[in-house]
Amino acid sequence: MYSYSPCCIRSSARMQTEGVYAYSAWASALLVLDGEAMRDALKSGTSDRYSDPRFFLYMADTFLIKMSCFGSHRTQKTFIMKLYHYTSLDACTKIVNENGLCFHGTRYDSLNDPTDFTYAEEKILPVFRECLKEQGRENGEDDDAIFPYIVSFSKKEDDFNMWRMYHSEVAIELDAEWIRKSVADKPDVLFKECQYPESEDELHEAFCKLFNEAEQCINDPSLTAREQVIFIKRKEFKNENEFRLCTYDNYLPYATDGELKDGEIPQDIDFRLRDKDLVLYKKFHIAKCALLGLIVNEPDEKRFRKIERHLRLWLWKLGYSEKLDIRQSESGTKINLNL
Repeated sequence: MYSYSPCCIRSSARMQTEGVYAYSAWASALLVLDGEAMRDALKSGTSDRYSDPRFFLYMADTFLIKMSCFGSHRTQKTFIMKLYHYTSLDACTKIVNENGLCFHGTRYDSLNDPTDFTYAEEKILPVFRECLKEQGRENGEDDDAIFPYIVSFSKKEDDFNMWRMYHSEVAIELDAEWIRKSVADKPDVLFKECQYPESEDELHEAFCKLFNEAEQCINDPSLTAREQVIFIKRKEFKNENEFRLCTYDNYLPYATDGELKDGEIPQDIDFRLRDKDLVLYKKFHIAKCALLGLIVNEPDEKRFRKIERHLRLWLWKLGYSEKLDIRQSESGTKINLNL
């Protein structure tokens, strides 16, 4: 299931063993997961070490893309992956600002469904931890705990179910590549597409794929594992086609004696009031170039044109291009019209 190969790599490289991939840099030992072996371990409670792992080494592209964006300038692309953030018009005016876009990543226990994160964590990590114990790599059950802060995007454009689910008034249309570039130099920020396994077997296969593709911290595989379970969701949410932008606190936010200490206080956290409770969140700053347009959920044509004019004036004042696409929803309006 998990194997360590005593190889010494002097540059970032991509390892392949029988179709299983792992990424590492300056590594003296490499952790590789195998989906089939993990399923066997799940059923039997044991894990097997590869006796003769065969590695085929070739160079991987490891340079860091430095983001350079001036105003609303955009370079031409042959293909743009578009993502959508469904929200209220009020929230949209707070996200979009003259310096770029500022999204609030809500802490997982303040989400509408807190089990959204713990679902995969509770199924996968016990098996993963047992395998590490067998190899003497156990880090402890609580020391590697993380508390993710998540911003959700969808690949679904102008989708009826998304409008209805989030009671949204506007969908912010974004360039996925510019989101990625905006956080490329932040190692504690993750941006990935979610997986929706249909079965227990697929759950562990999805985890192994995510783990092996991750930039692993060889000294702390448990942390890498906890990072990746953030991107596994229940199959019931498959229609959301979600991408997640997230970061986390990887320590307990309280001391065992009940008193906060400097090293245990989460950093860069903000708070807002919602339903007689405080919502914890962190800010993600994204370049202006990421904004492609807005879709407005307004059924009345005359009122939409008025909102469009106001939005264009607002965006122009903030320094965005006049060519940004602002259009009326074709599917969300069915909700308001009760069709």
